[in-house]
Amino acid sequence: MKTSGILTLIILFFLPFLVTNCGNKSEDILVTNNSIFFNKEVKEIMPLQTDSTVRDISEPQLLKKGEVKNWNHPDNWESVIYNIWSLLRDDTKITYPADWNEKNIYSLLKEVEISDSITCLWNYRLNKTLTPPFTAFNQFNSGIKYSRARTVSSTDMSIDRSFDINVVWAPGSIFYALMTKKITFLITNANLEKQYVIESKFDRVNGDLKLNLALNQKMGASDENGNSIYLLTRFELQGNTTTHSFTLNYVRRSYPTGHSISLLGKGVSKGNSVYYLFKAKSNMSPTTTTYYCIKAGLPLSTFQSSFEANNPDGATYGTDIIVTTDLSTISSTNCASYLEYVQNTNFFDYTSETDVPYETTSYPVTAFW
Repeated sequence: MKTSGILTLIILFFLPFLVTNCGNKSEDILVTNNSIFFNKEVKEIMPLQTDSTVRDISEPQLLKKGEVKNWNHPDNWESVIYNIWSLLRDDTKITYPADWNEKNIYSLLKEVEISDSITCLWNYRLNKTLTPPFTAFNQFNSGIKYSRARTVSSTDMSIDRSFDINVVWAPGSIFYALMTKKITFLITNANLEKQYVIESKFDRVNGDLKLNLALNQKMGASDENGNSIYLLTRFELQGNTTTHSFTLNYVRRSYPTGHSISLLGKGVSKGNSVYYLFKAKSNMSPTTTTYYCIKAGLPLSTFQSSFEANNPDGATYGTDIIVTTDLSTISSTNCASYLEYVQNTNFFDYTSETDVPYETTSYPVTAFW
């Protein structure tokens, strides 16, 4: 048989398993609004701080200065109210990767975006039920048969990074996806890398979104015992793009030792006279479990005022941001209806490999299907 005939047979054999062009086939199109993990939709669900005076979310250089401990103090990340503001900071003005900030939910989602060009070429056809890389993620996508898969490795020398991506998805009116992504820094002796696992479920009809994300970031430094230092982030978000209601379970910590912050949140992120509530615990400031009832749409200046008023122990009773350790105080605020969720939901256990994985084996680099 001629070589051309053999090649034809090979192509015909693999054709049912590969998609070579998205064309008009909606089942082969992975992205929605240019992001598999719904950065745009999350901005309709979560509170969004859109202050226009600050370009760089990683270094708040243009913010108001106080006399002692102020908003742009080098240790401001030790404040819970600052961390809440930073978590919700709009990423529109950032330049990736220079301004990337692991404290910001939109920065995390920006880094895991996947473009059309990746998802429209040589997608594998699947019909397989998959278990996420660690048990905690097998929640809302359990039993789903993924019909498409894509794996890609690439290098961008302009930012000295290489990328390994593995993603599966199930298209339809309810869209499911699961992805791992590894980012390796190519700078000599940097010893830096990031490993993500992300799971999403989006109802295209009613706007319900569920999103799970875990990040293990190797920092390129060691502690006093010579152990590599990692920054671990985990969050689970649920909400609706129309009602702007949300719940959030979030944790960030340094491993094996260092700072940690855990947040439970519920509320409405947009609208007139609507509020959201965060319950926080950390080894930062304040260290006791504290509640933050916040009016949606507040300017940066209000967060700064709250920061300066309650730092370091939390004792302000304003009307737009209420910071308190007293449950009875929250019970008489606009956040009272959210107390049940934050009281009956467990914080992620940042010492647990299930809740906040620190073993790099929990973040597979090769295709997991």
